[in-house]
Amino acid sequence: MYRFESSTAPKELEKRYKAIYARAGIQRKWDKEKRSCPELGLTLPLGVTPVDLLTMKYEKLVEVY
Repeated sequence: MYRFESSTAPKELEKRYKAIYARAGIQRKWDKEKRSCPELGLTLPLGVTPVDLLTMKYEKLVEVY
């Protein structure tokens, strides 16, 4: 991991980052994989989506893993 510094507000960066991955269809792909293998749905805590993992605080991310 490395520290990223930017003059753009963190909330704006998070919004842009999520928009990029939304266009890539990460949630759609995850849903498709869960349909083909329902056990995958149990790998993430309730209410956590793949997109959440992209911007989750490190401490919470560690708990998920």
